[in-house]
Amino acid sequence: MPPKVPKSPEKMSEDVNVRLVEMMTLLQKNMEAQAEKHEKAIEVLTKRLSSGESNGNSDNSSKLMNEIGGRMAQFVFDLEGEKTFSKWFARYGTAITVDGESLDDGKKVSLLIGKLSDEVYEQYTRRICPKEFKDVKFEETVTILKEMFDVKKSLFSHRFACVNISREGETPVEYTNKVNALCEAAMLKDIDAEGWKVFFWLRGLDPKEDQKQLAYFLKYVEQKIEQQETVKINDLCGEWQKYLRQNSVLLELAETEKAVKAVQAKKTFDKQKKTEKPSNREEYECWNCGRTGHRALKCFKPRSKCTNCQRSGHLAKFCKSKKPSESRKTQNVVVVGGASAEEVQVNAVRQFVSANVEGKSVEFQLDTGSDITLIGRSDWERIGKPRLESYTSKVKSASGNELKLLGRALVSFELKGSVGSEYVYVREHGNLLGLDWIGRSSEMAYHMGRMVNSVSQTSTSSIQEELKEKFPEVFAEGLGRCTKEKAVLTVDKDTSPVYRPKRPVSFEAREVVEKELDRLESMGVLKKVNHSKWAAPLVCVKKAGGDLRVCADFKTGLNNALQDEDHPIPVPEDIFASLNGGRFFSTVDLKDAYLQVELTEESKELCTINTHRGLYQYQRLAFGLKTAPMVFQRIMDKMISGLDGVTAYLDDIIIVGSTEKEHKENLFKLFSRITEYGFRVKLEKCRFLEEEIKFLGFIVDKNGRRPDEEKIRAIKNMDTPKGEKELRSFMGMITYYGSFIPQMKALRGPLDVLLGKDVDWKWTSVEEKLFQKLKDTLTSDLNLTHYQPTLPLIVAADACDYGIGAVISHRMPDGTEKPIAHAAKIIECC
Repeated sequence: MPPKVPKSPEKMSEDVNVRLVEMMTLLQKNMEAQAEKHEKAIEVLTKRLSSGESNGNSDNSSKLMNEIGGRMAQFVFDLEGEKTFSKWFARYGTAITVDGESLDDGKKVSLLIGKLSDEVYEQYTRRICPKEFKDVKFEETVTILKEMFDVKKSLFSHRFACVNISREGETPVEYTNKVNALCEAAMLKDIDAEGWKVFFWLRGLDPKEDQKQLAYFLKYVEQKIEQQETVKINDLCGEWQKYLRQNSVLLELAETEKAVKAVQAKKTFDKQKKTEKPSNREEYECWNCGRTGHRALKCFKPRSKCTNCQRSGHLAKFCKSKKPSESRKTQNVVVVGGASAEEVQVNAVRQFVSANVEGKSVEFQLDTGSDITLIGRSDWERIGKPRLESYTSKVKSASGNELKLLGRALVSFELKGSVGSEYVYVREHGNLLGLDWIGRSSEMAYHMGRMVNSVSQTSTSSIQEELKEKFPEVFAEGLGRCTKEKAVLTVDKDTSPVYRPKRPVSFEAREVVEKELDRLESMGVLKKVNHSKWAAPLVCVKKAGGDLRVCADFKTGLNNALQDEDHPIPVPEDIFASLNGGRFFSTVDLKDAYLQVELTEESKELCTINTHRGLYQYQRLAFGLKTAPMVFQRIMDKMISGLDGVTAYLDDIIIVGSTEKEHKENLFKLFSRITEYGFRVKLEKCRFLEEEIKFLGFIVDKNGRRPDEEKIRAIKNMDTPKGEKELRSFMGMITYYGSFIPQMKALRGPLDVLLGKDVDWKWTSVEEKLFQKLKDTLTSDLNLTHYQPTLPLIVAADACDYGIGAVISHRMPDGTEKPIAHAAKIIECC
């Protein structure tokens, strides 16, 4: 092998350079690969951090919403008290818009909607229908609520109030604030010299002699201001002259056509059947309740159901529907019961409402006594002369004068946000908005329902305000806590703990259940724990209002181990006896009653629920515990001990009084005691100063008690039993109201025979007759009087083949007998 030739220095240097270049290239590739891996790792890490941040933001949003919601009072619209949405939003709106600035639009809407009362929420959802509230932006939601629930008081009413300011016992600070508020509302800074002339021109009109003119010109000026037009006193002079030229028409409207009372088909007039109209308002009888002194329109009693025509709104003795044999005499008669202009005092200041009819704005005089809506010829022509139909039936005013119609037209209209189509009746002069159109507007129907109230409802409102002012903590948001004692649960000795596994929750219901668990945890009702010897599975119950109640199924173990609580639950008869002598009634409902009672530390360890999210321990008295009713009743009995006219049945508290003054004293003493015990009440479910109340399936008033028609509707609608199961169900419902049914033993005897052992089922006409008789008896006009210790008692009893029966009655001061209760006992054959 030839010897190697040594490389020259130049050649060696070149080789080194090549290798260095190769190494640098390889190193650069490795660095690029590493950089790419780093970028991917950073991207994955960023995504994970973003996800975690999102979850954190979600939790923060929920906490923020709960915190803001806890500071905001519920919005309850009060037209008379001028409790408007604008005032409420001015006070609490910044909590959402400023403190909740980080919340998205949907969460702001949810927070706002959650603070609306049930009535306001219902009206709002009708307004935005078919949309759902979550589909409406926050700003638009606020705008709509302001439109619906604001009182647009006349600017001149504010200015008149400003001019007539007087100090009425206020402190200097209060009086100064009052003057400042009234002057700001009057917008005095916007009045120029001509405006002051108009103001004093209006103010100079005589409140008595010029009452109608004043209402007319106030409306005229307000419309001009809304249209941003300048009003001068010369304009008012010209408008008054125009008013005087139409005076004869206005007088006709005022005297004979204030209210259209009857749309009546032609009928034979019998002079001998003329009746003389009573001259005194107090002599009129209400068609709904039968009492004198008011009309059916003003009646505060529930709508009666006529036993003759089966329609609601009047008693049988006032029914105008004729029996079949009399149908030839009068046919197709529509009767409207209401007070005419001559029969009651009418407010001379008319109320006007604007409606959009066939695309044109038309102003109507509001007349809640008119069945139909009328429009004058000029406005009919202005809306495009919609086609007239002939109308042959008579239309009469309250005074009996027949009104001449040109016809009727089917038109489309928009009234207070509600859209519809309805007939409008055309005449020569004057527009009247009647009940047919008013009923199509949910907003107007809502406000009318609030305005047509009895005197007692006005008193109710004032009592509510007094209670809220004197006992604010009782009506505060959040859950109350009993400060007097805690609930103690005791298990039998030598009882082994029972731990039950969790139950699956459907994916459909999981979100709702988790929200409820979060809510209860935030309220301090539940507490997350990691370990427990006792555990009961979760069970969800839907409450009457649609809300979900999360409970524990303690019957799976704990209930069997609990020792009984030796405290009696009052029976209904004892409660009804305590209502004796009451003429006024109130009911108070405690908010989440059981949950306002705290458990002792030892008892908390027993009350653990096993959920798909782990273990939760109850901190408060839980629903589903077998001793919970007795524990709570014992606390209630202690709380009301020594209070006159107060009875408690679990979380329902009843207050009675023989006079309004006595009733109010009893009510305020109770609320003092509720405050002392730390409880809170649910105002929406409370009823104050009522003349009758519903309780345990009965209606109770000063005369006694009777079955609640809503509760016995199921009995009334039951079909004929086809077997023993259906009959047993029917007899169980009848037994609950057995104290109302005289001769119960005779009526139910043959039916009970069919429920005996080894008896063949045989339903004959005899059983059918008794079945119907029991239903008819229960749904008839039955009433039991209250027991009164000062009145003599009468006990009567007899027997028959099927059993024995008895009745205990009072002999009243006038000599009549009124039953307190009926009783029956079936005699079983040996």
